[in-house]
Amino acid sequence: ETMYLALRTSDGVDRQGFRQRFGCPVEEVFADALNALTDALVVTPRHIAVKPEKWLIHDHLVSHFL
Repeated sequence: ETMYLALRTSDGVDRQGFRQRFGCPVEEVFADALNALTDALVVTPRHIAVKPEKWLIHDHLVSHFL
């Protein structure tokens, strides 16, 4: 739920906030989903977000995290 809701925003998932809340990095929990969506995501040292041109297929993209 955290990933689904955060990826609906332009800021995306706060990587440090995720680690603090769940005790592990988002890359450890969702490695397969992140690898499958490399073309659809913007990954920075601080955030992971859906590229604006992919917002219309958001629901399809986040299904990889379920």
